[in-house]
Amino acid sequence: MNWKVFLGAALMLAMKVGAESPKLLPAPPAKPGATGSILVEYFRGIDGGAVENLITNPAFPLHPTDSELLKSFEIEQNSDEQYGSLTRGYVTAPATGDYTFWIAADDAGELYLSADENPVTRQKICACPGYVEPRIWDRMPEQKSRPIALIANHRYYIEAWHKEAGAPGHLAVGWQLPNGNREMPIPGSRLAPAGVAKAAVPIKVNVTLNPATPAATTPGQHKFPADATVDRNGLQWKMSYLIHLPNDYNKSADRKPLFVFLCGNSHQGTDLGGVLNEGPAQYLNDIPKLKEFWPFVGLFPQPPENMRWDSPGMAEAVVGMIDGIVRKYRIDPDRVYLSGLSMGGKGTWLVAEAAPDRFAAIAPICAVSVKPDKAGDWLRNLPMWIICGSDDGEFTSGSKQMAQNIKAAGGTPELTVFPNEGHGVWGRFYPEPKFYSWLLKHKRTPQQATKSAAATQPVK
Repeated sequence: MNWKVFLGAALMLAMKVGAESPKLLPAPPAKPGATGSILVEYFRGIDGGAVENLITNPAFPLHPTDSELLKSFEIEQNSDEQYGSLTRGYVTAPATGDYTFWIAADDAGELYLSADENPVTRQKICACPGYVEPRIWDRMPEQKSRPIALIANHRYYIEAWHKEAGAPGHLAVGWQLPNGNREMPIPGSRLAPAGVAKAAVPIKVNVTLNPATPAATTPGQHKFPADATVDRNGLQWKMSYLIHLPNDYNKSADRKPLFVFLCGNSHQGTDLGGVLNEGPAQYLNDIPKLKEFWPFVGLFPQPPENMRWDSPGMAEAVVGMIDGIVRKYRIDPDRVYLSGLSMGGKGTWLVAEAAPDRFAAIAPICAVSVKPDKAGDWLRNLPMWIICGSDDGEFTSGSKQMAQNIKAAGGTPELTVFPNEGHGVWGRFYPEPKFYSWLLKHKRTPQQATKSAAATQPVK
């Protein structure tokens, strides 16, 4: 038998034993680039720590957020949170013989290899099903591949899927050569990228509320599952939202203030259950005095499954939904208020930074910092009440940092650090009419809107 044919068959057999085929194929890679690097494409703002969270997201694999060329088969540690990556290219074997591969990742990773340069033939050869420390290669047996026969100077398509939830966040792939030497991670001199790194594409978002769905008219809560269509640079998804109308909505012709609430993590989906079991919508159902007081049209959007408020395009989607609701309902555009808890607190910062001219006041609760170096310039003209517990780690420090930076830029943020309280501090504020009364003290003025619009680029 021809030696090359034999090794190719041996490679396929070794890879197929105990392996499984990928669940979906990315776009065929472009012509390999010059040796010296490998291409990584990032998919940011995707919740969860499992590879499944990445590959089931609608952005994967055709709509990466951004990309870069790596000098070795290793992603920078602790570069981001709640993201996934697809690293792909070609590895050249320096000698004929058996090679063993390893993968290390936080929170999870999978490694695929083809029998040649064709990505269609790739098979999973090893995986890191759970978190390990950077460059720890032997925590789990799945991290190590079986010996795989490769031919000298032949190039093979290689690909890694990676999902990160929280810090430290990393991915690395190494191998052992036939002579026993190890390269951990594989250096760029063995690699070539499958495509060209591209700069992040500017986000263009359009939101359409279903024109066939009539606006609610009676007091109380109204569910609108999958009623909003969001288009981000050609990628579409549906969003559900809840509307709560005040008791006198159908008794007067006056325009109402709008209160927008962004839910915390783990409440994504389409059934609206997530926005009904934590936060203001729940309290409106459980606390009669709050329902009696409630003067707002309440808008409670729900992020889709496997997406977050910090997913690419989600902040702009919320702004587009607000604009649509203001047009569809009897709302005073100068009295639009925004608040959210935990992930929704971070979303509050992101939405406000995207379009500060839309709001009369905001109130992020239990939120990490978001672009604190720029937040002061963007948000200094916007009234805000920042709320956190004193014992809430990065949520406490992030809230303080945002308040400090905005104040240093000339803003007048109010900061409440509730003593001896952790992450559930919102339960002391959202049930109380006095929280919403603070918001109502503020009304957007033309001067405020103009200054806010000039501070950053508002969403169109």
